[in-house]
Amino acid sequence: MITTKYRARKEWFGYELFDRIDGRVIPLDQVQSERIASLQSSGVRKELMNRVLLPGLFNDHEIAIEYPVDTPYAKTREFASAPRRIYWELTRLCNLNCRACFNRFFPDRNELSGEEILSIAEHLYAAGVYEIRCTGGEPTMRPDFFELAEELARMGFYLSMGSNGHYSDTTLKKVIDAPLDWIILSIDGSDEQTFAESRGRNVYGTVLNTLEAVADAGKRIRVNTLVRKNNYTYAHLKGLAELCDRFGVESLNCIPLRPVFNDPGMHSMQLSREEFREFIQGLNALRQEHRVDFVTTLDLRHTVEHDRVYYKDKSCAAGREGAVLSPYGELYGCSYSLASDPGAPQEKRGRYVAGNLLEEDFLAIWNDSARWAIYRDLDRYKHDTCKACAYYSAKKCIGNCPIMDKENPDSFDPYCYLFID
Repeated sequence: MITTKYRARKEWFGYELFDRIDGRVIPLDQVQSERIASLQSSGVRKELMNRVLLPGLFNDHEIAIEYPVDTPYAKTREFASAPRRIYWELTRLCNLNCRACFNRFFPDRNELSGEEILSIAEHLYAAGVYEIRCTGGEPTMRPDFFELAEELARMGFYLSMGSNGHYSDTTLKKVIDAPLDWIILSIDGSDEQTFAESRGRNVYGTVLNTLEAVADAGKRIRVNTLVRKNNYTYAHLKGLAELCDRFGVESLNCIPLRPVFNDPGMHSMQLSREEFREFIQGLNALRQEHRVDFVTTLDLRHTVEHDRVYYKDKSCAAGREGAVLSPYGELYGCSYSLASDPGAPQEKRGRYVAGNLLEEDFLAIWNDSARWAIYRDLDRYKHDTCKACAYYSAKKCIGNCPIMDKENPDSFDPYCYLFID
């Protein structure tokens, strides 16, 4: 198991550190960057750079840093030298069939083997990827998940997991014992009825049991909740905030319903702009009343404060600072895009899928911006209204989302409430 707390990576502005204990990126100033660059160029042994002093950091105490990563490509402000976080869909298998889920199981497609996953992971680590977010499907449904988790942690990744939390007692114990640094649980309501309307079945009690158990184990916890017409009001969200405070949840991520779901009937559950504005107003009131940190999109606050890994400079992190890996080796920007649906028409799906790691080199795909244009070409895909907006220019908003309209990725975001007639 790698125990060095800090990794270093070269970016366009200099170097940054990753604290693999806290799961936090720390940008370095010019003097600090020059210190690391001088050590790297001096031929210091590659295993570890021990006794490094970075002026102005860590009370001027010396630290140990893993040998810095400097990828063999030009560095640019438009995208990171490698994804800081990979959302790895380890399987499409799931023990639920949620109405609003963006993923579907395709039994006729072969998912990556454990050997293929670990081989790809070694390349990701060498490229400077900091965090692996294990997702699915339900990641714990993969028979070798816990063995893979041990190996990914041994490599040195910060390891997080997005999960529905519906486990047997045996699986719950394995989750608690696994080397998971951060657990993200999906809880779509603070009562059984609201929860079941999204999940399609009532497993509310099981998920609350999971929440209590991982909290008692001292794990870092986030709760994801899907915001839709039956749970967006102050009253609904207050119940969930109280639940989060009760179990010491760090953050409550309120995710507006995206137009990609298993049940077409969910389309009618998307909020109007007026309802989204009411949701944000309720959220801002709750921020004054509860300990848990509320996270969402388009709330016109500085977005960087709510993620320890991403900078979110000028746009969403998708395809710029983070990426998704499918169970079949495909690399793309966002799970909510058509890339998650192998059955979608290729002429539409193709603009979201950048390549396949079973066929091409990871960094070669990442550094080919033409494949990521929908996320990186902001002149083309950022709406003119956003580019002229004071909130966007002040980095209090990331602008329109390119997956909200399947036909027109540069369309104005339907949730933006600044321009209600």
